[in-house]
Amino acid sequence: MNMKLLVAYDFSGSTYSSEFYHETVQKVLEHYDDYDVVCWNHDLLKSSKENLQNINKKRNGTGRTMPIKVAEYLSNTKFEGRVILITDGMISESDVYDLDEYLKTHEIKIKQITCHIIQSQKNQKLDATVLAPFLRDYHYDVTLHSLDHNESVSLAKGGCSYDEFIKMIQNINSIEEFENKYYIICTSKIPNTYSYSKLTHI
Repeated sequence: MNMKLLVAYDFSGSTYSSEFYHETVQKVLEHYDDYDVVCWNHDLLKSSKENLQNINKKRNGTGRTMPIKVAEYLSNTKFEGRVILITDGMISESDVYDLDEYLKTHEIKIKQITCHIIQSQKNQKLDATVLAPFLRDYHYDVTLHSLDHNESVSLAKGGCSYDEFIKMIQNINSIEEFENKYYIICTSKIPNTYSYSKLTHI
């Protein structure tokens, strides 16, 4: 029996009109045939592969970026498959905090999360801190897609220690910087001692 696949797509205003963001989304999803889609910003709506293709064609995007909406959906629907989370990472610290607090008190049963951070604006920091709450308890892959780099690069595959991971992702501004810091990545899982206060004070 195949594992169910859900694409959680960041439809927020910062993605509006970004050619690179929308084209990269479709390149990423070319590798998958059968999946469900939800589009999230400050709300979350069930969608479809065809509708997402239309969004990317028109380069649409609107609203705030609140990843807690994805967590609420996964918890409320008791989704137990694999999640592909797509975002440009332009999310406020308060919204990351809200996500972290929600995940501490609500059960999510996903098997794996694959994260794609796609740069939507020139000189935008490739900030992966938004993903940290999701990565605490699940098998994960994280890939960066930069406007200034021809190839996407894996940020973490399998995991690393909490402090190493947070320090690394907060200090990366480009793919080149990631490649220079590659030695930091290790193979242990992020421990359950994740704390948002640590994330914001490093």
